[in-house]
Amino acid sequence: MQGSGLKNRAEKEAFFRGVLRTGRTLDTEEVDRTAKALARRTGKIWLNDRTLAAEMSGVREAERQHANAAATEAAAAPSQPVAPSQPVAKEPTQESVAEPAPAFDPFAFSAVVVMSRQGRDGLLSRLAEIADIAHLRQLADAQHLAFDRSLTDVDALREAIVKGAEQRIADRRAAAS
Repeated sequence: MQGSGLKNRAEKEAFFRGVLRTGRTLDTEEVDRTAKALARRTGKIWLNDRTLAAEMSGVREAERQHANAAATEAAAAPSQPVAPSQPVAKEPTQESVAEPAPAFDPFAFSAVVVMSRQGRDGLLSRLAEIADIAHLRQLADAQHLAFDRSLTDVDALREAIVKGAEQRIADRRAAAS
């Protein structure tokens, strides 16, 4: 299969940016910083998958359009800052200082390890710390624990995750025998 190569830094940055954005919870600034660092340290990227190569050509075009739009917007922006219609507050209020909630880490603990060391009750107590059903689903997906995707009850999902961890342990034991 004939591949195509990404040689210039902008193409490599776009490639890494696309990879880092898939399935990750990194913020845009972190993705950009990491993509630039990786592109700087990479000589050439060979894309052997034609689908991926076609996607990258689309990414390149989107990056060019984004750069052109940013340049046009910068040129149209006034050179003098516009005075605000209301006075700017000197000190931030408590509402404006509110810190964003930390991103959920689906690997904060291993469900299989907790189940092995602390048992069913230990795992259930760790899962009880997670109140958001989306976070429970994210943990199960990230740790490859089988569960019924139609579950909408938090307690039922926790129980399904415990059963998934039990099954993983049983599969490992069966493979080792």
